[in-house]
Amino acid sequence: MRTTELITMALRTVLSNPMRTMLTMLGVIIGVSSVVTLVAIGRGTSDQIEKQYENLGTNMLVVNVLGTGRAQQLDYNDLMQLEQLPEFSSIAPTINKANSNIKYDRTQEKFTVTGTNDRYLGIMKGQLETGRFIVDADLEFRNPVAVLGSEVSKTYFGTLDPTGEQINIDGVVFTVVGKLKSKGTGAGGTSMDNAVFVPLTTAQRAFKLGNIRTTYVDTPTKEDIYKAQDTMKQYLTYKFKSDQGFNLINQDELMNARVAASSTLTNQLISVACISLLVGGI
Repeated sequence: MRTTELITMALRTVLSNPMRTMLTMLGVIIGVSSVVTLVAIGRGTSDQIEKQYENLGTNMLVVNVLGTGRAQQLDYNDLMQLEQLPEFSSIAPTINKANSNIKYDRTQEKFTVTGTNDRYLGIMKGQLETGRFIVDADLEFRNPVAVLGSEVSKTYFGTLDPTGEQINIDGVVFTVVGKLKSKGTGAGGTSMDNAVFVPLTTAQRAFKLGNIRTTYVDTPTKEDIYKAQDTMKQYLTYKFKSDQGFNLINQDELMNARVAASSTLTNQLISVACISLLVGGI
């Protein structure tokens, strides 16, 4: 059978069943479009995740304490002693108080308050827009000072510089000494923009927060991160007299876990789109 005859038969079939032809075309078009769109979304999400972790650097180690008893308490000074080892560049222990009532003038909202030290800003690759961050003297004297994330500052002060103003955090008055540049959502969904940073020692006394729950560690090079991870594990195992009750996660592990979760979801959606494409073809 000649090619022209085949084409003629095909055209007759298409023209004789316009509704069937239209539905088949619609199914194929939607299926193909869905596959292309979902692949693009998946790749875009993966790229965004990688960019978020690149903004934090590749040398960061996150230490989480899981227990709540006395056996799982960490001493700030003991942790900072680890900085003397060559595999550690800087260490920032933190304590968080979520949903803190923060008031300025007639405006009152809830934000997370993070108690930490002067190393935190460098480890998290944050930048100051105005004023200063926490310094050693603030920790030593438990100064009631606060640094505002960009969104927090915008909520209370709009575009004005908040430095020097006083805010009330859960009944305690703090003087604002700095404001951070906007950074957006970072690794693990955290955002410096929606947080208020105070000296760790001040937070412990003012809000009765004793236990250090999360510690961020920076290493001199990417190669040092695994040595630092082993050293920290040995220290915590000795401190807690057990290798349970804590976890250590480096940047590569965090990024790979999020990329894998994103890829799994994207693949599942693509499978659904492919079924639609197959049904349309049939």
